[in-house]
Amino acid sequence: MKRNMQTVFAILAACEKEFDGQPTLASVRTFVASYSGAGEVEQAYHLSLLEHGGFIRFDKQDLEMMRSNPFVLLTWAGHDLLDFLKARIAKGELI
Repeated sequence: MKRNMQTVFAILAACEKEFDGQPTLASVRTFVASYSGAGEVEQAYHLSLLEHGGFIRFDKQDLEMMRSNPFVLLTWAGHDLLDFLKARIAKGELI
């Protein structure tokens, strides 16, 4: 599968947009689907790329019943990448 920077941007933006600072995997997936149209397989691939690249991290929720819906948090590198992508979008170079 090819990397899709629109999907990458959508994932990072979804993590940043949560007012309480704790976006869940479900809320990220919903936002990404509506923003980029990426399906579950494409989202899973890009979430894995971003996690293994050090741009996001998954934190399990405390409640046992919510363990399958972890928080998706930006790392410092994730914030930097999001800022970079926003600048490219503003210049019309991306998306």
